[in-house]
Amino acid sequence: MDNLNYSPESLKDQKKKYYASFLWKLTVVFVIIFAAQIIIYVPVDLIFAVLSGLSESLSGSAGEFFANLEKNGVFTTLDAVFHLFALLVTDSFGALFLFFMTRKTSKVPEKRNLHFLYWLVLFIICFAIGGVGTIIGSLVNAFALLPSTVANVLIKMSLTGDINNINQTLAYGDDSWLYIFVNILMAGLAIPVVEELIFRKFVIDNTSKYGFGAAVMISGFTFAIFHGNFLQLFYTLGIGLLFAYVYAFTGKLRYTVLMHMGYNLYSALFPIGYKIMPQGSVEDITNAIEKLSKAAAENPQGIDAAYNWLLWVLRRNMTDPGFVIGLLFIAVTRILLLILIITGIILFIVFLKKGINVRKQMPMGQKGTKRCAAGNYGAVLFYILGGGVFVLYYFVANLGSIASLFR
Repeated sequence: MDNLNYSPESLKDQKKKYYASFLWKLTVVFVIIFAAQIIIYVPVDLIFAVLSGLSESLSGSAGEFFANLEKNGVFTTLDAVFHLFALLVTDSFGALFLFFMTRKTSKVPEKRNLHFLYWLVLFIICFAIGGVGTIIGSLVNAFALLPSTVANVLIKMSLTGDINNINQTLAYGDDSWLYIFVNILMAGLAIPVVEELIFRKFVIDNTSKYGFGAAVMISGFTFAIFHGNFLQLFYTLGIGLLFAYVYAFTGKLRYTVLMHMGYNLYSALFPIGYKIMPQGSVEDITNAIEKLSKAAAENPQGIDAAYNWLLWVLRRNMTDPGFVIGLLFIAVTRILLLILIITGIILFIVFLKKGINVRKQMPMGQKGTKRCAAGNYGAVLFYILGGGVFVLYYFVANLGSIASLFR
């Protein structure tokens, strides 16, 4: 490291300039990505909204044609698929832009091999981080959506005397085979490559001059902020830090790309079970579970009746092979996920000491370096952007949810 010729104050200024020179570029790239997504998403969403509305505004065969498309979810599916393609295109453009902005200053970490068993341990630990992080994120996310929940309770009480919790789904998605297939290709295979290029290779290669401590921190936190909501914030932070350590230690992106792909693919496979099951069966089960949940919350005396109703619905549908296969698929994937989470927590505890020893083998940087990375004008610009994205996201989510109550 070339820090021997600087006084402590001069070295501090050099570090701040070094990190700021990259963080302002990363902020610009994020602005470009977010702006491009808004510019693309809004007109397309309006187009599909207009197409959906044609089923009511047109009469005769034309109105019936659009009504059938709306009923079959064609517009929803195409809109969701378009969102995935647009996400990949804008992220890829951002990665390319960042590459040309930083290619003269990047420095690849020293290359090391990672034994497959260690890679597998780290991959399983990802699910533990994802499970715990999702629980924390769900709680914080519910608090962030509290205004819409309170409005929902007050309005429902004033209008009907009934109190229903709002069911807010933040992830944009669809259950069609087309969407499932495209989601596997985009979110499961393509997008992880682009995100690892941005947040591991480009970030760490351009922020590790004064040690990997600050580089890992920047990689993990920017990856989490990039997702823009509390539901994903905590698990993406944990996984992002883990991926950053792996890349910093090995200097090989393929290890984190494969982990990222595997984690995303597992999530992308979840809707398949519901799609295999007949639609009527899914609705029966959903209604029965809702009745059981409502009885547990409002009428404990009715739990037995609701539970017996659920069992009757299950027995009635067991004669359908599609229902049985879909139900088994759902059960196996959920049980396996639970096993992976529990195993990951155990492995994290068992291998924690080894991980600490590995960390000691890496040049993490001098004391105060992380403060330099977090306290410069580039970091401030990133804080403003990240905070603005979160505020805008939850303002729109709460406003849209409250507005829907008056429809």
